[in-house]
Amino acid sequence: MYSITVSGIDFEANNRCAIRVAYENKTTDKTLNFMIRSVKGDDLDLNGVMFTDVTAGKKANEVLYLRGTRNYTMQDFGDLKLTFEVEDIADRVARRDQPDVVHIYPHGENSGIRFERAPGENDRVLLDNDTLKVTMISAGYNELGNYSMDFYVENPGDSAVRFLMEKTSVNGYMTDAGCIEGINAHERMFASIKWRKSELEKNQISKVETAEFTLKVEPADYFTTEVLFEQIFTVGVE
Repeated sequence: MYSITVSGIDFEANNRCAIRVAYENKTTDKTLNFMIRSVKGDDLDLNGVMFTDVTAGKKANEVLYLRGTRNYTMQDFGDLKLTFEVEDIADRVARRDQPDVVHIYPHGENSGIRFERAPGENDRVLLDNDTLKVTMISAGYNELGNYSMDFYVENPGDSAVRFLMEKTSVNGYMTDAGCIEGINAHERMFASIKWRKSELEKNQISKVETAEFTLKVEPADYFTTEVLFEQIFTVGVE
């Protein structure tokens, strides 16, 4: 019904990575939606998503751009794993049970390169059990006056889970901020709680002194009410 080809990968000067993808719809009567559902770099979630519709008998060339962060550069990864889903837009219920997975080895398949985050001097481990490890790695303002608390999250278990950072407050004032993420077994990700400058100003907060949130971990299945972990954390910050 279709083909997917990764036709090239370029590392650009501004720490941006461009992955060129070619799609072909081989059907004669269907419009197909091609979606990159996720991009992992050595099992680290890189937040890559791309959607493209291709009509019957047509082809399309697209470019997925990924940018490095202060936590990693795009050159740090030995294995980029792209997960694709393809569906007939007229019959979305009939999607395949198994997605298509493509591995790209930017430095060669046997390079030995694998991203590992080095522990930081300000790391604070909030949770470390068989289900999830959550480490607070930094907190502070950005150039726009927004405030964020940043976390490194690892799933050492054999099951996907969902974690929520909710019921947040700053200096005792409830705030409109939080984080909800899913993480697969044996994968890793960076996550953040972000407070907009306007949210802080609304509560007359000129300096963040303490932040509080509830950390909850649940099975990835949305149809269960089971809670694997739940605890309130109060964090003093400078």
